[in-house]
Amino acid sequence: MSRLNSELVQNETNKFDDVLKDYVRVTAAGQTLLEKRFELLGKLQIAQAKNSANVTSLTTEFQKFSTSAGTELDNFKEAKTKDIREALREVVRVNMEHQQKVVSLWKELLSDLEEHWTSKI
Repeated sequence: MSRLNSELVQNETNKFDDVLKDYVRVTAAGQTLLEKRFELLGKLQIAQAKNSANVTSLTTEFQKFSTSAGTELDNFKEAKTKDIREALREVVRVNMEHQQKVVSLWKELLSDLEEHWTSKI
């Protein structure tokens, strides 16, 4: 049982750990993307407040960046949702296999105990 539990933990880690690490990495990149968008928005608002000549170019840049960022974030959401779903399915499969092995070991133990007690009586 101890060996099986160790295998379960190792299998769960192998199946899920990389997906979560990648998710965290890409989430950080998404956060950086949104921070850049926020900086552009700040520049645009300052230019608008000062009636600066570059408001039009900043507005265009901000709109393009926002569209691109939205597309990237949608792609991220779709890809990562799929990855997480697949990883969870794999973890469930690994757990089911583990439980089947545990049941088999308990049946074997029960059979051995019954044989032992039957032979003593």
